[in-house]
Amino acid sequence: MSVGLTPIGAHRWTPRWAAPYVDGVIAVSVGVLFVIPRVSVAPGADDRAWDALSVALIACVVAPIAWRRRWPTGALAATILANTMVIAVGEPETGLALVGYFLAFSATLHRQDRPLAAIVAVAVGGVALQALAGLIDGTIQQVGSTLITDSVALLVAIVISDNVLRRRERVADAESRAVLLTREHELEKRAAITDERTRIARELHDIVAHSVSIIVLQSGAAQRVVHRSPDEGAAALRIIEQTARSAMTELRSLLDVLRDEGDAGSIASPQPTLDQLPALIGADPDLDVTFVETGARPEVSAHTALTVYRIVQEAMTNARKHSPGAPVMVNIDYTTRDIVIDVANRAGAQSAIAGGRVGHGLIGVRERIALAGGAMRAGPSDSAGGWTLHCTLPVKVGAETPL
Repeated sequence: MSVGLTPIGAHRWTPRWAAPYVDGVIAVSVGVLFVIPRVSVAPGADDRAWDALSVALIACVVAPIAWRRRWPTGALAATILANTMVIAVGEPETGLALVGYFLAFSATLHRQDRPLAAIVAVAVGGVALQALAGLIDGTIQQVGSTLITDSVALLVAIVISDNVLRRRERVADAESRAVLLTREHELEKRAAITDERTRIARELHDIVAHSVSIIVLQSGAAQRVVHRSPDEGAAALRIIEQTARSAMTELRSLLDVLRDEGDAGSIASPQPTLDQLPALIGADPDLDVTFVETGARPEVSAHTALTVYRIVQEAMTNARKHSPGAPVMVNIDYTTRDIVIDVANRAGAQSAIAGGRVGHGLIGVRERIALAGGAMRAGPSDSAGGWTLHCTLPVKVGAETPL
């Protein structure tokens, strides 16, 4: 069974089921503290009678503490009335007023939807009633002094408690907004990942469809020439085998992502390759890009080539969006095992990624790199707002041979 906590304005860390018991213990403890000085050994019967009356009155004063959360205003009113009886019968009320101050504080803190004016009215009205009861044995000067002192003390307790309550409400509101913003960001992140996976799946579908087209055409050509030219037939069969292996690799990647069935009927367009990187770099004349390729460009699968292209494309988009006018350095280092991509830009009119928070585009890049079996690191390059992107992709040899 789950245990809930009382709402803001009640005790923040006391479980609901335990609150009445805690308050009951407080009431009994406070009552004992006030009763002990009054039950000292008395020599006469009259004294014993006064002791019994004292205990009864004290019990009436402190008992409302036990229901201060459930009926805050009622508990305050009951305690004030009990204190009025103490004053009316001439009992010494030393310290009992503190119970009223405490319940005024508690009533304000636990009032929830109850108006604050009602608590103030009960407190002020109760003090006035106690002043009238004090006229029985006291002078006007004593009553006036007590009236002023009790009124100020009760109002101070109410004001302090109201400030505590409002602060708790502000903290709770800030926490709620933070939770909502976190959930909203998670939903946006998941939506971005889903969109990127859909895009990747559509692109992989086009690549695989192209490979299958090659297999179909080469198998038809092999059937026509295998009898009169075995060498040409064997070459066609080798192309079929290599293309089929590459297509199987792409299919394994395709199975790892979601495909948008709504675009199943769209016409497949040729996917970008590494040869198109220079055209991509020079496509935006307003972007100052330095493009450097080092090492011999290896033979890679269509999926890997497409991933490299999309990484550079997204990095340039981020630089254009977040650091307009800033120079961009794109460096691609080809080795026999890996393709290392480094993109760096200086600070422009705006910071690269506000607060270092990863945007949706970089989420898509990370998804692509994960599917390709690579690694990615992105973050600020300096305190001025520069940004760097470092990606490593394994070289996956492809064997697609154009017709």
